[in-house]
Amino acid sequence: MTARALAVFGYGVLTAPDGEAGVRLFQQHADDIACVLLDLTMPRLDGEATLCAILAWRPGARVVMMTGYSEADTAERLAGMGVADFLQKPFELGRLRDVVERATSG
Repeated sequence: MTARALAVFGYGVLTAPDGEAGVRLFQQHADDIACVLLDLTMPRLDGEATLCAILAWRPGARVVMMTGYSEADTAERLAGMGVADFLQKPFELGRLRDVVERATSG
């Protein structure tokens, strides 16, 4: 649903089924990726480990962390790790668009 919404908003979208695949996809397309949306809870490599791998590959990458946990708790847990923004699930599509616009313009 998120990928379809982003496509409707005019963004090109790449998707990965888990964190390990996400890191490989990022490494293959890093120069073309303006923003990464990560879920905190993912199979094979969780969001925090995936975030670290992405930022090790390209420091300063714009990463938005999606989570069903409290945004405040997640922000505290990941403070100083370089997360551009947070998106607490469930979210409205307008909020998704706003967060991605901010992340890609910063």
